[in-house]
Amino acid sequence: MRAAILAFGLLLGTSVMAQGRADYLENCSACHGRFAAGDGPLTGVLLVPVPDLRRLSALSGGIFPADYVYQVIDGRKQFLSHGDRFMPVWGSEFWLQAGADEQAEAAVRQRILNLVNYLASIQLTE
Repeated sequence: MRAAILAFGLLLGTSVMAQGRADYLENCSACHGRFAAGDGPLTGVLLVPVPDLRRLSALSGGIFPADYVYQVIDGRKQFLSHGDRFMPVWGSEFWLQAGADEQAEAAVRQRILNLVNYLASIQLTE
């Protein structure tokens, strides 16, 4: 699935990245920071450290963990390895925003894929 997610982003290119960045800034930057370094304005009041999202590839042996990132953002399926859920369940939130019906699920998938592709595009190469 990782290759399909990343290939999808490359096909749509700038539009996907722009929408992913817009969704990131609106929904994620308060905690993860404007540039995804884990230094958002809410970090001082959070009970857990906020990860630097630019280092996900580095922490995964140089390969961006697209499937895992998708599932964590979606949040409707709990990962034991992720521990307690400290961030919003964006899959549910996006579903409600999209009308909370069968058609809404396609919109949710697209928004999360856009976010995943955006995060893949900002990975540090160190």
